[in-house]
Amino acid sequence: MVINTAAKLYLPLIVALALSIAVYINFQNYRPKILTRIQEIKGYKTYNIGLPYPQNSEKIAYTETSESKQITFRTTRTLKDVHDFYKNVLFNNGWEVESETDDSTHILTKYKKDKEYTTVLAVEQEPGITIASVEITER
Repeated sequence: MVINTAAKLYLPLIVALALSIAVYINFQNYRPKILTRIQEIKGYKTYNIGLPYPQNSEKIAYTETSESKQITFRTTRTLKDVHDFYKNVLFNNGWEVESETDDSTHILTKYKKDKEYTTVLAVEQEPGITIASVEITER
């Protein structure tokens, strides 16, 4: 009878220990799915401000109001490359420079054509990375 009482006492402990070991081994062998990085988040529509973007640009934000449209993007092009890109595009479409500010960290250029204004701001975020914003406003 003593053996029977001891077996009843230790059996639940042995089962709990075996179950704990099985759960631990299962947890150690668990390998979650490797998530892939999303390069660009795509919405249900493509935004267009009527101007091209430099090649290999990553869109960051788009804003549209009743008076303006603005796109912000990241690129590996230099400040001067972004400035020259939009200067060529806008000059070829009849735009004129209204004002320009240029220093080592940013270039701000305002263009005008009839009742429309385009502002191009390029800022060096870090060496090799430029953040640019293009806004078209009707007045």
